[in-house]
Amino acid sequence: MHELAITQNIVTVVVNASPQRPIKVITLKIGELSGVQEEAIRFCFPIVSKGTMAEGAQLEIQPVPALLRCRECSLEFHLNEK
Repeated sequence: MHELAITQNIVTVVVNASPQRPIKVITLKIGELSGVQEEAIRFCFPIVSKGTMAEGAQLEIQPVPALLRCRECSLEFHLNEK
């Protein structure tokens, strides 16, 4: 479960960027092809942030759809388009 390590790193970066103030909202953008599971991040976040300035922060996750391009015609399309 690499999402645990990813979540720990996110909390560390955010807390280090704002060490003296409580963090109220953390917004993440997660790419569709990143291999990161949103549900796992949400599960790990309260555990990892406990006892830090990020404890109790709202976690907003914005999915970023994959944009693909045809090598032959340069047509751009999203992964689930037909």
